[in-house]
Amino acid sequence: MNKTLLGTMRLGAEVLQLVETSYEDGSPAIEVRDAFGGPYAKLSVNTGRPLAPRHVAIKNWSENEGLAEAALATGLFEATNLEIPTGFASAPVWRIRDEEVAA
Repeated sequence: MNKTLLGTMRLGAEVLQLVETSYEDGSPAIEVRDAFGGPYAKLSVNTGRPLAPRHVAIKNWSENEGLAEAALATGLFEATNLEIPTGFASAPVWRIRDEEVAA
């Protein structure tokens, strides 16, 4: 499971790392790490459905609501018009921007 640091973001006074990785089944995932690289949260949700390359389903409800808004504001991601039902909520699909675009 490769892990790639996409960039950092601020959430209040905290500086957090956004890391691209994958779930055990190979589905794309985004981990949020604290400034020391320790686990903070999982931004993504595994829907078990195939997604286009560099696309990820985002958990933007419950404890992730503010986190998702801050992550999108970094410019590292682009919202698409796609949503995937995940039971009681729908997960928006974001595209991970290429490094040249996000810089």
